[in-house]
Amino acid sequence: MQEREEATNVLFWRMRATIGIVTGLIVFFTSLIFYFSSVRDDYFIELLEETLLLIPLLLVSSYLTYELDMKYKKVKAGYSLYIRNSVSYLYIVVPFWIMSAVVILSFGKPYLTFIYLDVILSLIITAIIINVRVQIWKRISKEIDSPTVLKRAKGISERMGIKVSGFRVVDWSKTKIANAFQAGLFRPYIFVSNFLLENLTEDEDMAIIAHELAHAKRKHLKKTLIFVGIDILVIGNTLFAVIVFLLNYGLRLGLAFGITVSIFTTTYVLLPFLQRRYEKEADLIAASFTDPKLLSDSLLKISRLNHSPLNLPRRLNLSHPSTNERVEYLKEMENDRDKEANDMGIRSRGELNH
Repeated sequence: MQEREEATNVLFWRMRATIGIVTGLIVFFTSLIFYFSSVRDDYFIELLEETLLLIPLLLVSSYLTYELDMKYKKVKAGYSLYIRNSVSYLYIVVPFWIMSAVVILSFGKPYLTFIYLDVILSLIITAIIINVRVQIWKRISKEIDSPTVLKRAKGISERMGIKVSGFRVVDWSKTKIANAFQAGLFRPYIFVSNFLLENLTEDEDMAIIAHELAHAKRKHLKKTLIFVGIDILVIGNTLFAVIVFLLNYGLRLGLAFGITVSIFTTTYVLLPFLQRRYEKEADLIAASFTDPKLLSDSLLKISRLNHSPLNLPRRLNLSHPSTNERVEYLKEMENDRDKEANDMGIRSRGELNH
């Protein structure tokens, strides 16, 4: 039964990931074609044409994702929510048209374009740091209404020595997402989905909240943003300089590589190594403040709730170790703790005998 469920979940995530990857690639290459074929006179018309051309693709993509979630997760959300989510793919379009505008504004001058490149990259990094989604999450969420959960969560944060702005609940019951995350750079917020709170025991909720608090304790979000900012600037400037000044391939190609390749390389190639390391560190810290078995049981339950495979391939989930991998090192931690307790007991009995 468990093997059949795992196979079903792997199939579900592969199909879902395939839809997302194919949609993203089509949007990317469509933007690439429009970007290199655009001319100054019909700049805005081409932008409108590209957007209209992509709308049918986004409708199909959102419908396929909706059907998958209905079949495997039995979601209660309507199709309109999936349409709104699919609009996010248009963010792929935006950088290309900003780059077209930069080429126009720089009058073909490489050094002026170089300055504009750094302005764009700095604005992208600033947008990542500000993260307007935090404000949206704050607006649509509410404070955890369970006095005991809130009291215990605050107790763990105090023991960890960190100050938290609030413990918030996000309503994801319709999409059936069991998740928790930390947001906010200086006084972090801990967000937990109501679907997670309702389907885990209070002790399991505490283990997951402790994991998110551990991220805040180790300042993982700040470290991640510093890493992303430095990487994007270094890679972006290096690629632009090589392509434009050394190889003389032109400003459009230099900007395309400088912005899109730097973001892609940082986000999908380099960052996942750091994120997986941070996830393991947060797991181990959380387990030391709660219980390793409690956290591993919580992770297994979340996998079942989200219909995610226990051995999810990294190409489908770059930012986290697989659930089985996390359970394994938590089990080792539990065994080490039990062995240490047994050794202490043996030593205590020996001292009493003497």
